[in-house]
Amino acid sequence: MVSIETVAAGMGFPPALALALEQACHRFGIDTELRVCHFLAQVAHESGTGRWLKELWGPTPAQSRY
Repeated sequence: MVSIETVAAGMGFPPALALALEQACHRFGIDTELRVCHFLAQVAHESGTGRWLKELWGPTPAQSRY
């Protein structure tokens, strides 16, 4: 089986972040292929494959009510 770090790096995550994602999967029990796929896809989508590591928006008045 290929390591989570290798898959994350292959998706375009920086090496240090790819390692951190593998460690997070182990720490939080993301331990099936399906869960790993979903987790990495979601993180890639929300972070621009590691380009954005903090929220970029607001807070606008509407967002501050969340």
